[in-house]
Amino acid sequence: MKLESTLITLLALFSLTGCGAGGNSSKNPSVEYGQSQTPVEATLDSSLTTINAFPNLSFEQPLYFTSVPSSDNYVVVVEQKGTIKIFENDSKVTTSKDFLNIKALVSTSSNEEGLLGLTFDPDYINNGYLYVYYSVLDGARRSRVARYQLAKDSENEFIDDEVNEDSESIILEVAQPFGNHNGGMIEFGPDGYLYVSLGDGGSGNDPIRHGQNRTTLLGTLLRIEPITNGYNIPPDNPFLGVGIETTGEGIGDNVREEIWAYGFRNPWRFSFDRQQGTIWLGDVGQGEYEEIDIVIKGGNYGWSLREGNHDFNDDDIILESPLIDPVLEYGRDVAQSITGGYVYRGNKIQALTGLYIFGDYITGNIWAYDYEGASATASIVATVPEITSFGEDQEGEIYIVSRNGSIFKFE
Repeated sequence: MKLESTLITLLALFSLTGCGAGGNSSKNPSVEYGQSQTPVEATLDSSLTTINAFPNLSFEQPLYFTSVPSSDNYVVVVEQKGTIKIFENDSKVTTSKDFLNIKALVSTSSNEEGLLGLTFDPDYINNGYLYVYYSVLDGARRSRVARYQLAKDSENEFIDDEVNEDSESIILEVAQPFGNHNGGMIEFGPDGYLYVSLGDGGSGNDPIRHGQNRTTLLGTLLRIEPITNGYNIPPDNPFLGVGIETTGEGIGDNVREEIWAYGFRNPWRFSFDRQQGTIWLGDVGQGEYEEIDIVIKGGNYGWSLREGNHDFNDDDIILESPLIDPVLEYGRDVAQSITGGYVYRGNKIQALTGLYIFGDYITGNIWAYDYEGASATASIVATVPEITSFGEDQEGEIYIVSRNGSIFKFE
């Protein structure tokens, strides 16, 4: 479909910017820390279209797309009910097959539960490991990060398009008090560590006050080193050895050393800029504001003291450091459920190079955000219904996942 760029007004909010996964950071030289710029207006002149990338395929409640790190040109789609489909990255492909099917393990009793995340081990080609994040069906409500391995043939060689469903190794489990705000993105950073996004535990208004509580893993972005049946804490994690919580709701308890950053409501999707290593994260708002964050080591992103850059819960908390503003926020009059995306580093759409691409589940609008331009600008460049996720192939081309069962891409 032919799509025209649309003029919108967004409030561009700058704070501490730019960091690799190792945590080095610097301030935007033109803006004081914690301050915001005035609203800016922008258009992106574009003749972009979106097309169905795989018109002969359809998926059941797809939530994620990514490429398989091998020479086979395989890509995969994660389906919410517990299946991962694998197929060739070819617009003419007519069939897909089950790469992994764990429906018997996955709870979908809440709309935000299910098989929510997938990532491949940095050494996948040699060890065949992949990791999934899902809501556990049996027992108490909880989220699980688990490792699986490729199946092997009679000669003990990996089968490229089949996972051994009996190879599960549980890396991490987190109790969930409610069925929503599960987060669900998992991704290895350029540093080789696994990052995991977790929402505040659900319900509304952060009723248990997880957002500012560093003694819980909820409302955070975690950074861990997976091992068989568990994980290690990386030696440079920001809260390693901090000990007792002296601020927030967890005063008197031990700070969780897995935390890389905190103060999130529902960080549904985050990504690493494959050129700069910067972590971009979309945090879904409560009722008035959606936000995009650049995540830094040890950062506090405000929930539920703030929603976006605005006061929310009036809790009496003495903060150890300033809250970090979103780099971009917008009101619910613009869009209503943010889906974080990627900085475009592909080769086919030069107009998008270096822009952060993200969308909205409710309106279907897709924005290109020029964060490093002379003035920060964001413009609608396309529309796709029910955007649940974005994804990249091996070449850095961006794909858009629609809950209606299709995977789209730009042309």
